[in-house]
Amino acid sequence: MSLSAAYSPSYRLYRRVRAAGSLAYGILIVLPVHVIANTIPSLRANPRCSFTRSVVVAFTRWFIQFAGTYRDVVTVLRTPKIVQARLDELGARYDEAPVWHGELKGEVRDWGARRGIESVKVPLFWGGKRGRPEPAQRADVRVLISFHGGGYMSNSAHPEDVTSFAPVTITAISKTVHVYCAVEYRLSALPTGGGKSTNPFPTALLDGITAFRYLLSLGYQPQNIYLLGDSAGGNLVMALVRYLCCEGKTQLGGIILLSPWLDISGSHSIPGLSRIDKKKTDYLGNACEPGSNNYLAFLGGPEDCMTPETPYVSPSCRNIPPPTFEGFPRTFISMGEDEQFLDEGKTLRQRMRKYLSDEQLVLDITPAAPHDYFLISMYEPERTDLMRRISEWIDRH
Repeated sequence: MSLSAAYSPSYRLYRRVRAAGSLAYGILIVLPVHVIANTIPSLRANPRCSFTRSVVVAFTRWFIQFAGTYRDVVTVLRTPKIVQARLDELGARYDEAPVWHGELKGEVRDWGARRGIESVKVPLFWGGKRGRPEPAQRADVRVLISFHGGGYMSNSAHPEDVTSFAPVTITAISKTVHVYCAVEYRLSALPTGGGKSTNPFPTALLDGITAFRYLLSLGYQPQNIYLLGDSAGGNLVMALVRYLCCEGKTQLGGIILLSPWLDISGSHSIPGLSRIDKKKTDYLGNACEPGSNNYLAFLGGPEDCMTPETPYVSPSCRNIPPPTFEGFPRTFISMGEDEQFLDEGKTLRQRMRKYLSDEQLVLDITPAAPHDYFLISMYEPERTDLMRRISEWIDRH
């Protein structure tokens, strides 16, 4: 299909009608089928899961597929509007990291130059029970920099986004980290008519570097900075730390990875590993598999798709030699027992054990929990208990 046809009013109307019909089918047919199928515990994908949780996971899997098919129509995952009055109610504040004019180094410089990626102002949302400290206090203040998930294509750093539960809760519980800064990095997107994607790798990484540099310029010290990322945000955290190690800035306080997407290459997508074996107990399905929208958008699109078999993109890839993790700080990895990314989390831990002690490296697995379960309110008390374990882990040092 030509680009002109893909963006014509008649085609957009056609897509909206198709999406509405598909959504109606999901609500009227798919959802009731899942309700009936999960009534008997022995017939559930995981008999230990409750009826409600089983239905939610199954229907979410269908909805993710629906949203991917009609990504040009679906609006539910758009970034919330920035309304200062609403931010005041949430105890948050909007800020922008200025354009970073420094020079990138190594492979990231080469990738960025080839794709013409330029530094821009990066929106930030500050929050926490303490508020942003005064300049004279910042050198001694711990801060949590948060990177949201969403397959590099959706969700937001806005405090009303569902992913904000992690930084908000951790800074509320922790005795030593009371301030967070959520980074609104640029999202990747695939054009309807095909071609190259917008904001491919390393765009989000450059935004992460810009935000990190900005916090240093404000007076925060690297050893007091903790990086938090869920799903794709966890992938971004690993890439950012690798880049900072390349620059020699390795004295971070620690990193927290929640259900991180660690193998974009798909080398774990084989029978016998969780990418395949957990498809019935998780809701991701094929959303992050090679060839998916998330995969193509992040890597450059069908016409400019880079290899994902590099430590910056897939640190758990089984098809490359284990990369170095020299200089990485203490690390907390959280996974759900029922999630598809489980085994790549285990692979990461196995590879990092050469560089970090058991006390410095934690793999926390929650029983009968899917990917990013902390996003789902019905996973209480598990999700708040996880935030408490993370806070205690931070506070021990």
